[in-house]
Amino acid sequence: MDTASEADRYHVGSAEWFDASAGAGRVSSDHMAQEERQGLADVGRHAPIALRPSLGIAFVRFESEHLTGAGVKPVDLNVEEYVSANASARSNDSRQFASSLS
Repeated sequence: MDTASEADRYHVGSAEWFDASAGAGRVSSDHMAQEERQGLADVGRHAPIALRPSLGIAFVRFESEHLTGAGVKPVDLNVEEYVSANASARSNDSRQFASSLS
């Protein structure tokens, strides 16, 4: 279960709800801090101001064509279940790939 939906398990305003909400806030803050240390920060430091709007438009176009258009459909999956269901297939793929190299 992800941290945001963890709070849904508790009565709003209860100590457990506040703990779960705070946990979701920490995870979100960590994620945002990670993004600030990666490529987006480089754009902010190095891309000319005049270039930034066209980069934003290009990103929105890419996202709409690939994430919500005909490409990848965003879905909410349980990570543990997905990994368990796909672990043996990945392991077999890795072994087949490794044997093809020899």
